[in-house]
Amino acid sequence: LDNLALAYLVQELRPVLEGAYVNKVSEIKSGILKLKLHTKQGSKDIIITPSSVFTTNYSVAARHGKTNFAVALKKELYNKRIVGLEQHENDRVLAIKFLEHTLVLEFIGDGNKMLIGKDGIALACERNEKWADRETKKGVPYKFPKQQGINPSKLGAAGLGAAFKNSKRDAFRELLGSVNISPQTAEEIFMGAGI
Repeated sequence: LDNLALAYLVQELRPVLEGAYVNKVSEIKSGILKLKLHTKQGSKDIIITPSSVFTTNYSVAARHGKTNFAVALKKELYNKRIVGLEQHENDRVLAIKFLEHTLVLEFIGDGNKMLIGKDGIALACERNEKWADRETKKGVPYKFPKQQGINPSKLGAAGLGAAFKNSKRDAFRELLGSVNISPQTAEEIFMGAGI
């Protein structure tokens, strides 16, 4: 799931998920969550994998037993209403917002999921990870991943021209290095422009 696909997925999911209440949290298998929601259109399941998120009307069996992360989600999110759905800075990070919590889904690398309190502190993490500039761990303030390149929705012709002005790379590599888009999207841009 690249960042452009995630942007369209958010637009598609927003009318279904916003205003929905969490009825149940379970796990299908390690790393894959199922949230049963009560929506305006009735009961829906949202499946969250390490690389994507989607809704389904099909019955997907949950496994017996839960990880500590799933138990924390069940405790904190039961009967809570989803108030917003946002993609962070056109990155592969999705924030499902509740009144006092945010469920952050990072579809980067092996994927990760964090429940953040209203004070910005992580209440639970699927997996503890540490990088040079940030850490995902319970009790630690959550920081979004550092953005790789310019957000294309905030990029105008002047900004794109400035990125290419002093470039020593070919146009394709410069576009990938300067703008936060996937290689597939860059290929489509060049193909559409006849380059």
